[in-house]
Amino acid sequence: MNRKVLMPLMISAALGIAYCILILLFYGNAIFGASSLLSFVLGALAAAFVIPHIVVVIIAAVFNVVAVIARSKTFALLSGIFYSLGAVLFVFFSVFLVPSIILCFIGYSKLKDAQTELNESNDNEPK
Repeated sequence: MNRKVLMPLMISAALGIAYCILILLFYGNAIFGASSLLSFVLGALAAAFVIPHIVVVIIAAVFNVVAVIARSKTFALLSGIFYSLGAVLFVFFSVFLVPSIILCFIGYSKLKDAQTELNESNDNEPK
């Protein structure tokens, strides 16, 4: 399987990891970088609403990396589904997840086609 097949998944994994780092730094700074009790409480409250989104997106990024390493269409599909779920959980930041969602599903489609072609070529070989 050549690299062209894995390129959408690689780009999606890079975007997903960058997004995870960005959101963790943003909400970590909102809580731990607070200068007063009020800003700490408000930052913790905001983070509490975003924690399910963060957890789901981190799981999606991990599945995305596993899909690239293992060349697994199942993990590519799972990562696309988890990115979509993360976008639904926190719609305000869903704009940043749309490229990863689209690239995961494109990568899944390309992996599926490549594995189908590989299986057909193996079936046509004389035994």
